[in-house]
Amino acid sequence: MVADDVERRFALHIEVKQPTDRFDPLKRQGQRYRTRALCWAGKAPKTVPAHEQATTILLFSELKRNAFIHEIAEFDVAMTFESVRRVFPTAVPLDSSKI
Repeated sequence: MVADDVERRFALHIEVKQPTDRFDPLKRQGQRYRTRALCWAGKAPKTVPAHEQATTILLFSELKRNAFIHEIAEFDVAMTFESVRRVFPTAVPLDSSKI
């Protein structure tokens, strides 16, 4: 979330897909992600901070590029774990069991 000097907020809606994850075609999750983000801009659920604008980001493993080819096009930005690792080579993955 980014705010400016007049308290307008811009949100990053990030969908993280681990290498074993998939998109459920019956739920059309990929296709609905941007629409939901736009709907939430201006009228977010109580569990989501209020914001006026948003962008959608898909973070996934390069190994899933072919499997996610149709969903990738549904997001404003698509980036891989591998590309993040190239930019931050010394980053250590978090142990999610300790969060």
